[in-house]
Amino acid sequence: MKVLAGFAAAGLFLSSCVWAVDASPHNRLPHRYSPRPGTEVVVERVADHWQARLPGGLKQPLGEAMDDDERGRSALLLQADFNFDGYTDVALIAGVGYGGAISTYWVFLWDDAARRFRKFPHIVGNPMLEPRRRALIAWERDGPRWNSTEYRSIHGELVRAVEREQNILGGLNVALDQLTIHLPETGKVTDSRIVAGDAPFDVTPETLPSAHARITKPRVWLHDQPDASSRTAMYVIKGDTVTLLHYVPPKSARDSPDGWLFVRFQGRKTIDRWIEASGILP
Repeated sequence: MKVLAGFAAAGLFLSSCVWAVDASPHNRLPHRYSPRPGTEVVVERVADHWQARLPGGLKQPLGEAMDDDERGRSALLLQADFNFDGYTDVALIAGVGYGGAISTYWVFLWDDAARRFRKFPHIVGNPMLEPRRRALIAWERDGPRWNSTEYRSIHGELVRAVEREQNILGGLNVALDQLTIHLPETGKVTDSRIVAGDAPFDVTPETLPSAHARITKPRVWLHDQPDASSRTAMYVIKGDTVTLLHYVPPKSARDSPDGWLFVRFQGRKTIDRWIEASGILP
């Protein structure tokens, strides 16, 4: 796959994410473990449901069980400190897709004060842990594209921090990823940028610089909004360099077929506008 001129070539790809760690996989129930020293929990299957046997003889339902023949080679249960609070948690298989390429899990976080589990509200695909950022990274797949969501631990609560949508231009021979950055304390989107598709995964995503691209068409009009009707009198020309900030796909069959890019052009003054994505395509 080609990349735009000037992109860094030091990227790491999904298959080589050695910077992250995996949870401990287990394939048999009942599973007996200690979320903390001196406390024992048993996760088991009862009929068509999972449950946890808690201290004091209490029982906690954990949801509908998945049959072994449905999960293939995916681990039934994962064990790790998913929210980095010092207590060991579990995750139970929820589904398998794309021929086993993605396995989704429900994560159950141990609440030591309540002496029971709290269910994390978001399903997590191919979960990985990044201890340096105290992060749980979930992967999703949309056809050939992989997307990730990074949740970070704030006082034991996992909150959305960064979303990375890979290969936003699809099969157009230009490798670009979209980052959406959230303020962990509130979840509010604070920044959006496009980075090179081979930008490394082993660094804090917020530190990745925005990608640059050269205009490849003789004249590319600047727009106030990502639609043809908002065209301004300004344009960039072939050879101009723009900074890539955001992408939106086409809204309809009559829209620009390759979608729209929000770009920054530094001329006599800085101009932020939308262009048709075809303006940077080879």
